[in-house]
Amino acid sequence: MRELEAGADRLGDVLVLVVDYDKAGELKKRYGVTYQHTWVRIDGAGRKLAVWNGGGLEELLRRVGQ
Repeated sequence: MRELEAGADRLGDVLVLVVDYDKAGELKKRYGVTYQHTWVRIDGAGRKLAVWNGGGLEELLRRVGQ
């Protein structure tokens, strides 16, 4: 989390939401999340565009094309 906060200026218009894995049953079901350290990229309508496990700021930037 600190890595994302420190690199926030590099994210541009990317919005990162951190969700409590243990309390977000509906979101896990909706996006098929089965692993705690999962990233889900969604569009403005909430449609799943990509899913991956692990990685930090550099991986996030690579995945969203920033």
